[in-house]
Amino acid sequence: MQIDRYVVSSEANQLSLEQTQQAEQHLLRFIVCEDLPFEVVDCPHFAEFYQLLCPGYSPPCSTVIRTNLLVAEYSSCLQQLYKRLQAATNLTVSADISTRRNHQSCLEITAVLPDGSAGMLGAVHLPAEECTAEGIAQHIVQVLQRWEITARVALLVTDGDVAVAEAGRIVVDTPGLQHVIPFRCCTHPFVSLLASAMSHSWAASSLSKAQQLAAHFQASEQLLALLQQAQARLPGTTQPALASANTADLTSAAHVASSVLRNRAAFASLLSEPGGREAVGDAGVLQLLQDEQFFADLVLLDALLQPISWALAEVSRRIGWFASQQQRSQLDPATHEIRATIKMH
Repeated sequence: MQIDRYVVSSEANQLSLEQTQQAEQHLLRFIVCEDLPFEVVDCPHFAEFYQLLCPGYSPPCSTVIRTNLLVAEYSSCLQQLYKRLQAATNLTVSADISTRRNHQSCLEITAVLPDGSAGMLGAVHLPAEECTAEGIAQHIVQVLQRWEITARVALLVTDGDVAVAEAGRIVVDTPGLQHVIPFRCCTHPFVSLLASAMSHSWAASSLSKAQQLAAHFQASEQLLALLQQAQARLPGTTQPALASANTADLTSAAHVASSVLRNRAAFASLLSEPGGREAVGDAGVLQLLQDEQFFADLVLLDALLQPISWALAEVSRRIGWFASQQQRSQLDPATHEIRATIKMH
């Protein structure tokens, strides 16, 4: 994809009203989906960027984006979500408690449709006196009634919090919701198992080395191409692509370790080719590729992490687990609900 496809020539540097509206909608979605501050549009470097693409276009200021545009887009997403929910059956609803930086609790309620798509039903600030099973259950029922989906919900998934789990049992005993099956999310124990496994020094060290190796190859298109050619030369085998090195997510980190291990033969093939060592270049990476103990530790790490990772991924896929802890802890419930609704749309 070339950027000049989007550059408007000086002869036609004015956008139509429709084009302007589309540009503003995409700009809003970019800011929201990447969790950027609205003030990014006020940055002079951003102004230089859009003036290069279209000299005749001037985007709205941050105040207009966070008010007029955000409200319009949010309203549109809510209307479309309502239509999708009313056309669906066997909905899964998840209820999760998170704690903000100000130590206030927020109840997040999400609907998962049978096709796997999701929508945020509500993010409710819970005062201390309402952080009880009865208070949480009351909010869940109110949200389901507000969206008019009580008859369409088949499964209610609650997180590991004791009060939330008990609230789920209260909800399914409520008239009009007695057909709903309560389910306590089991992803939290899996995450704890992953974290416990990675607390061992040898496991953390092995994963760090695997990520270092993967990052080195991912940083060079030429080196990745050489690795793919080495894979192709291996008789009768199809090796998985080298995974990206994501240190923030233990599940994807487990995929990195697994993909490095399963590409071991391709690494050896690359090093055996003329110029292969020179192409790798980095002395530390070369040492890792020839370190028998490193790959032996990866075998153990893979055996430890993969069953947990597979189970976690499957549970997440089937029942939906929407936790963006890093970003949501910084937002008030109303802002989080608006951003999440637009993201999920």
